[in-house]
Amino acid sequence: MLFNSFDFLIFFPLTLLVYFLLPLKIRWLWLLATSAYFYMCWKAKYIILIGFSIFVTWAGSMVMDRVRSSDRYENVEKRISKITLYVVLALNLSVLFVFKYYNFLIENVNAVSGAGIPFLNIALPVGISFYTFQALGYSIDVYRGTIKAEKNPLRYALFVMFFPQLVAGPIERASNLLPQIQKPTRFDIDNLKKGLLIAAWGMFMKVVIADRLSIFVDTVYENSASADGSVLIFATVLFALQVYCDFASYSVIALGVSKAMGFTLMRNFNFPYCSKSLAEFWDRWHISLSKWFEDYIYQPFVWSSKNKQKATYIGFLLVFIISGFWHGAKWTYVIWGLIHAFYRIFGAASRKKRRKIYKQLGIAKNEKLYNAGRIITTFVLVDFTYIFFRADSVSQAFRIIKSIFLKTNFSVLFSDTIFSYGLDRQDMTVAIIALAILWVVDVLRSKTDLADKVLNAGLPVRWLVCIALIMSILIFGVYGPLYDATPFIYFQF
Repeated sequence: MLFNSFDFLIFFPLTLLVYFLLPLKIRWLWLLATSAYFYMCWKAKYIILIGFSIFVTWAGSMVMDRVRSSDRYENVEKRISKITLYVVLALNLSVLFVFKYYNFLIENVNAVSGAGIPFLNIALPVGISFYTFQALGYSIDVYRGTIKAEKNPLRYALFVMFFPQLVAGPIERASNLLPQIQKPTRFDIDNLKKGLLIAAWGMFMKVVIADRLSIFVDTVYENSASADGSVLIFATVLFALQVYCDFASYSVIALGVSKAMGFTLMRNFNFPYCSKSLAEFWDRWHISLSKWFEDYIYQPFVWSSKNKQKATYIGFLLVFIISGFWHGAKWTYVIWGLIHAFYRIFGAASRKKRRKIYKQLGIAKNEKLYNAGRIITTFVLVDFTYIFFRADSVSQAFRIIKSIFLKTNFSVLFSDTIFSYGLDRQDMTVAIIALAILWVVDVLRSKTDLADKVLNAGLPVRWLVCIALIMSILIFGVYGPLYDATPFIYFQF
């Protein structure tokens, strides 16, 4: 079930209505039932997989919590706790490997060795990377003693399966979401209005911007062999905006839907394309995953190493290789991750020298111009990696790069040729206006709680914003044949 589908327009109001009609003590059971139904709408039998992950991480965390809470927590007890964590990690990652990476491994083994090892005829379970990492983060937190284990397995199941963020994040922490599940709030009209407004904005980002841009991007990349380099550059820039609007819209809708029920989820994006460096970009982009890698992989690795500088560089490499594979079983994603690792390593290694050069040349004297240059540079570097992220193969990505450098005629962008890639002049105008609105909203959201500002404004402003959002979605939203909903990009991860 997709947020941008008619099914969800029926599912969510009914879920919300029953949720607030039920007594406080049993509301969470209703949310668990609806979350299970929400997930089973894709492939019902895969509820067994998420159930397995829930049982393993809950049981393992109960063991670790009990050992830690015993009167003695010394060498033997610590060893039991560590072995339990390893078993939990191994079982969950094994399931993830079989369903997401086994066929990729066999494809490469067959290509190298010429063997005919058969593939598994299995579909990728939706959201498996997200809920696996959320469950593993909980187990690691229990092992570290930063949280207590949830004794009720059904409450814990709701933490993993909470439907607003189940299939595409944000990857929530138990310290934030579990207490809200344990102590649900009463109906609050302000939460409802704010949540619906936030969700409507997320829907605007998805159907008006992301789905419109995808038409142009898909058409250009499908015809990349014949496209001019300037068109490929333009398509890649639009893909950066598409993937942001598509992914961020899911998180925004998840935040809005959760807020309407009285839950507060973490913000997953914070105006990432205004970042002045790659480090800042990753503090603003897919924040829940970036923090997960930082807290559970990067920092433990660096802290446990004697040579901190060397460990920092290796840590960047490790994190971004894993991040590449996390996104999918394709070499294009791995190369995407490796390029980002190179950016971070080079940035860290050259920081002092670059500052010295900037000072000598006086580059940083005009702060506004200097920062604008840094933002543009960061965006160009990030956008270059998207060529690999979007390409169907490594060879296609390199052909596109070759065309950009050797076959570029920017006059094509100012001719009618640009309107032959799926978006006519009218649709392109709508896209440009919508992107301008997005930029203004993101600027304001980075400085204040814009939803609160709108809801606290006068009645005419509130009605104007709400009507404009709804009408824009209905009139300018892009839908498939028979108004089919377009899946979110990150569902494949």
